[in-house]
Amino acid sequence: MLWLALGFFTCGILAYLFFPEFSRLFIKGVIAGIVDKFELNTAIEPRKLMLLIFMQNFGAITLALFFGFLLGIVPIIIISFNAFFIGMLLIFVLGEFGLTKFLISLSLLFPHGIFEIPALFIATGFGLRLGFFWKANATKPHAGKLNLRQKLWLCLKENYQLLPLLFVLLFIAAFLEVFVTAGLLKFYFHSLP
Repeated sequence: MLWLALGFFTCGILAYLFFPEFSRLFIKGVIAGIVDKFELNTAIEPRKLMLLIFMQNFGAITLALFFGFLLGIVPIIIISFNAFFIGMLLIFVLGEFGLTKFLISLSLLFPHGIFEIPALFIATGFGLRLGFFWKANATKPHAGKLNLRQKLWLCLKENYQLLPLLFVLLFIAAFLEVFVTAGLLKFYFHSLP
């Protein structure tokens, strides 16, 4: 899963380098969609924004975790889009605003990303495994005795057991994104020329 994410991260960088106009439009479109979805163009209470971000992320993680049974397509799409967009966005910031703001942008991803990115990898990894449930737990002694339905049920059960962990990781990430990252963003970009 890590190689897939790194590959799409690199593709995002290359897309910006080879198709800068398309990339600018793509980034602006995604950001405009986020602004509209979360009503960021109006004053929104931080706790409400935190809840909206949490629900958006938890919804995406849940899709990745439980819709992998479609040969892992949904988790692959979710991690691919995120990695592609982050790669494209970071190289966009570097190209448009310079090294200082690029490094600041990286530092802004760190506080909430340290919780959000592992949650994304856990969910997409287990979701992808769900896409290949017939191989589930092949190393366990009783695995050979399970039929396909039992293997699917076992994978779903294990994925379900991950929800509390993912809930906590994403809740912390949403809190940090709204109350720490947003504050750092205002501080950094208002203090720079």
